[in-house]
Amino acid sequence: MKRFLVLACLAAALAAGAAEKQPLRVLMIGNSFSLSVMRELPKIADAQNEYALDITSLYIGGCSLERHIKEYEAAKKNPEHRPYSLDRCVTGQGRLKRVKANLIDALDAGKYDVITIQQASPKSFTIEGWEPWGDRLVAIVREKQPQAKLLIHQTWSYRSNSPQLKKWNLTQETMFRKVREVVADRAKHFGCGVIPMGEAVQLWRARTAKVTPLKMPAGELEKYDASGKLPPPRTWKGDVVGSYRRNKRGKLWCDLTHLNGDGNYLQGCVWFAFLFGADAEKITYKPKFLTQKEAALIRKCAADAVAGKCE
Repeated sequence: MKRFLVLACLAAALAAGAAEKQPLRVLMIGNSFSLSVMRELPKIADAQNEYALDITSLYIGGCSLERHIKEYEAAKKNPEHRPYSLDRCVTGQGRLKRVKANLIDALDAGKYDVITIQQASPKSFTIEGWEPWGDRLVAIVREKQPQAKLLIHQTWSYRSNSPQLKKWNLTQETMFRKVREVVADRAKHFGCGVIPMGEAVQLWRARTAKVTPLKMPAGELEKYDASGKLPPPRTWKGDVVGSYRRNKRGKLWCDLTHLNGDGNYLQGCVWFAFLFGADAEKITYKPKFLTQKEAALIRKCAADAVAGKCE
């Protein structure tokens, strides 16, 4: 009965959405690096009237390819094992109720047009980080959804002052180049395409006059921490990666790996252009925290990354 309810939630809006135009159905098997797609892409699709999108995010924070496989095996033994959060957005209907799910639930919830995978970012830049788990996940996806177009979501390099870069003896540039090389190799190996998000991030960095570490003036971080509010968008300017967040205890911390608001918009533009074969520069929606000039640069970087015009 519980599984029936989960599948019913996953399929709830499909008939209504198809009444006017058939939505592109997308499933992302990922982690927080794909969850951020849900922040701006649905808004972009809603604003472009000729397109309809039905996108599902199946994620566990920090989830690696290895964990996806282990959770899949656990769900085969126990169908009530649902370690993932599942978010779904449908054009014209907004975000549907979040449910707990497993990979089997998601793959059994009707046919998808596109399914994306990615490796957790700490393991994304070596071939060893992908083997053998990537092959196993691709085999599962193709067995259950043979009609779906498989894509790899290319991830990005961290903000320049991330301590993990130093730990791995990488720079922001070398991390990006390794990710690009490994993802291209795996895409060829799997026979699939690549959503060039890491390329778009690097294009934005190359075209911005001042790319800076994430560092707030002395005393200002403490002021925001005590206020209980999040710092405004101006505090993250200087890259599309990196912002201030609050942990579960409410403590403010510096996140140097995930996209900020500017980056979420860039990600939405890249995905929209890639999925629909559209021109990102013609996207009409922009978030309120971006100026027209900032938004135009982001759209241009997205368009060029999708077109393969990388520097």
